Amino acid sequence: MNPELSIKIDYLKDRHNPEEVFEAMALYINAYRDFGQVLSNSIGIKADFNFQLNEIKSGSILSKLSVIPGKIDEILANAFYNSGDELFRELTDIETTDTEEQVETLAVNLETALAKNLPQQIADPNIDRQNLSFALEKFSTANQKI
Repeated sequence: MNPELSIKIDYLKDRHNPEEVFEAMALYINAYRDFGQVLSNSIGIKADFNFQLNEIKSGSILSKLSVIPGKIDEILANAFYNSGDELFRELTDIETTDTEEQVETLAVNLETALAKNLPQQIADPNIDRQNLSFALEKFSTANQKI
């Protein structure tokens, strides 16, 4: 079964500027798509990385997304999901990523995680540092909206 990405945003009921909650959700989805593309490209997959919306729940905003079937096989989808999860756990301890050295460290750790999560190494992962920094910037912008 392909992994499913859940993005949940809790918000105040009487929040001012409610559009920012939806802008944040869109930014998160775009950032995760770009991040998935960085991972795909790192092992030589040239297909576009996209999600499909599986479900939306109310109460707080919860979007459930999965890779479009047939685009990325299940083994790679799991490797991308697990590697991304490791990166985001690492990011919870980091306040900002302001320098090239910080992005370099994150990219190296991501390459290591991806190589570890691939059952048989297709290619040495080579994370595009610039595109990784662009994806991280989108996550940061989304965080600022909520």
